[in-house]
Amino acid sequence: MIRPGVYSDMLHLYYYHCGSHIFKIKVRSVFQLLLLLSSFGSNQAYLLFAGTPNLVIQINLGHGLDEPWSSYKYGFSDAYGGYWHGLEDVHRMTNNGKIWKFCIDVKDEFGFTFSIPYNQFVQDGESDGYTYLMTGATGNYDFFGTTSRKYKFSTKDRNNQPCCCAEQAATCKGGWWWPCTTNTDSATVALNGVGICGFFIKTPFTPPLQLTYSYMRIVQA
Repeated sequence: MIRPGVYSDMLHLYYYHCGSHIFKIKVRSVFQLLLLLSSFGSNQAYLLFAGTPNLVIQINLGHGLDEPWSSYKYGFSDAYGGYWHGLEDVHRMTNNGKIWKFCIDVKDEFGFTFSIPYNQFVQDGESDGYTYLMTGATGNYDFFGTTSRKYKFSTKDRNNQPCCCAEQAATCKGGWWWPCTTNTDSATVALNGVGICGFFIKTPFTPPLQLTYSYMRIVQA
């Protein structure tokens, strides 16, 4: 596996998924990708070309992404394998007039892995608080669509939650679209924090499940 923290944040991290094979590669251009593939064995190169490239925009391996607003805006990688592509760049890409799909891949505390795909994703800009549009859930639960363009992004140094809410970005060690609710009848997820406070997935009327890793990825349709 090619670790994201080894490379400059200016590079794009691509996620190739072909059958049971997953590759993560960071390159500046298709030319660099071809050069990199030439160093692989023929079987690996074939799998990479045969797979579907997705742009990874988030990785949390359980240590949290406890960074300030500016880091979330422009992107970062850390020494623990954590990665955030940058809200500003994702905003620019998903507002290019094309349709972008979105998916998260997670593993829970019991070892179960699953994916949550959406058919449309748009990242709004900073003037809107980096809200998002998410539609077309294709899984059993809609973890993002119910909060689409409802909550602004918050970090430990910029709390955009509604008045009188707990500052969860600081408490739970990760920037996110933190709500201000304790509803038990909705599906919800938080992927950038630590522990059951900030790194969990919850289905309706069930307690939250702590996660051990998460990947968020997008691909142009």
